[in-house]
Amino acid sequence: MKYLKLQLLLLLVLITLISCKSENELKAQKVTKDYVSFIDSVRKGDNDHAIANWSAIAREYDMKLIKLNLEIDKLEDNTIFDKKINAATAQYESFRNKIFEKKLSLEKEQESIL
Repeated sequence: MKYLKLQLLLLLVLITLISCKSENELKAQKVTKDYVSFIDSVRKGDNDHAIANWSAIAREYDMKLIKLNLEIDKLEDNTIFDKKINAATAQYESFRNKIFEKKLSLEKEQESIL
């Protein structure tokens, strides 16, 4: 009887650990998808709108990145998400640089007009 109780207790602990892990992975997967979707929507949007509202875009990006890092840090093995995150981050940084270049060229044009 004691052996049966011990087995049931061990099974319960194992199920709890597995469900926690899968719950954390599901949260990380959702946050990663949200992060990638945000970056895709920003990149595919209007550049003039992005230039005019860059501070709001940057704030939202920072919030999504913080949320993503909090969820990813809960995982023991986050390598499955690294590829998506790194690709999206590289796309965001490339887009950010392009927007900054356009913003600088617009400012130079305005200065030359004055």
